[in-house]
Amino acid sequence: MPPIQFPFYSFRIELKEIKPKIWRYFYAPSNISLKRFHNVIQEVMGWSNYHLFSFRIFGEDFMDSDADDPFSFLQTRSGLSRIKLDSLGLSKGSRFTYMYDMGDGWDHVIKVLDDDYVPKTPKRKYGCFKGARACPPEDCGGPYGYENLLEILGNPDHMEHEERMEWAGGPLDPEAFDMDAINDSLRHIRWRES
Repeated sequence: MPPIQFPFYSFRIELKEIKPKIWRYFYAPSNISLKRFHNVIQEVMGWSNYHLFSFRIFGEDFMDSDADDPFSFLQTRSGLSRIKLDSLGLSKGSRFTYMYDMGDGWDHVIKVLDDDYVPKTPKRKYGCFKGARACPPEDCGGPYGYENLLEILGNPDHMEHEERMEWAGGPLDPEAFDMDAINDSLRHIRWRES
């Protein structure tokens, strides 16, 4: 398979309000849609794609259009499958936000590290090349709920320890980061929009 022949962006994404920081460096083609970019972020961070999401780029909100969506007030453009990254005026140093799960409020800051990135593996469309710490579990209550969950799981004498351990499916390692597993999951993202 020949190398892919279009520009790539590289990004740094960081989950806000979490310490120590949870972050990733990753790349994606400049000509993918915001919908596909959302899918890449889900894999890079370790989310499960269960919830609504939105982007705020240069002061404009972007959210997939859905007539039944209770958050439709955020919509300024619809059809995220039609809006391409390279049409948004992103350049090296640009910053924007990505919100995942409006209830828990997982707010991410994304910075464009390079707008002409050259991947070390040119046959891959997407890749993660650095990062730290595990993604929080879905539906744990946002940054403060996650902090509380880790406190409870770290204290076997806590009255909720067993219940929360069962909810979490066993012990959590907040320091875990598996770049190979992330890159394996990125290989399964379809190139064309669904």
